[in-house]
Amino acid sequence: MKPIWGVLVPILLLIYEKVWRPIVCKKKIYRHIENIGGQVGNIEKLTSRDEIYSVYYTVNGQSKHSNVKFNLLYKTIWK
Repeated sequence: MKPIWGVLVPILLLIYEKVWRPIVCKKKIYRHIENIGGQVGNIEKLTSRDEIYSVYYTVNGQSKHSNVKFNLLYKTIWK
């Protein structure tokens, strides 16, 4: 039973890190842009290690660009 947990836990952590986190981060980005009355044009992940995204969006007809960083608890830092 112990070897099964030794394989299962890393697989689940990998799935969480590579599949689930990007989905949640992109949903939060879309929600934030829509709340300020904008529309997302493109979201691009800048690093494979950290959750940093380059976001191109339009607000009131003006194109804008921001970088968004997510911490472990999905708190965002917009720059």
